Amino acid sequence: MSEYRQPTAWEQQIFRRLTELAYPGREDVEKQLFTERVRSIDQNGSLEILPQVVDKAPVVQRVPIQAECKDSDGRTIHFLIHVIGGAVREFEVYKDDSSALAKIPNPEDLEVFVLPPPTPK
Repeated sequence: MSEYRQPTAWEQQIFRRLTELAYPGREDVEKQLFTERVRSIDQNGSLEILPQVVDKAPVVQRVPIQAECKDSDGRTIHFLIHVIGGAVREFEVYKDDSSALAKIPNPEDLEVFVLPPPTPK
């Protein structure tokens, strides 16, 4: 596994896209994403995030925001932020068919959406 490092410019652009929409805890998620250190965990660009911020993000679910776009092969690429115990812990990138990304997408091409809160059982 790689060493922890500062997020790249491309990663920061994706993080900005994932903090544009309003959702519970967005401000704290944004603060965490731009002060944390990361390390790569797969070939698609998924990252483990090392928590550094004390303020917990009061999100209502583990994945409060998500984005997607089409890869050059037509498959959908998904981008998810995982928040555990109020701390951003993972940035997950995967394709529907689990294949490697054919092309690194432009952050502007991402469709970002807030996931609905879970329904009570």
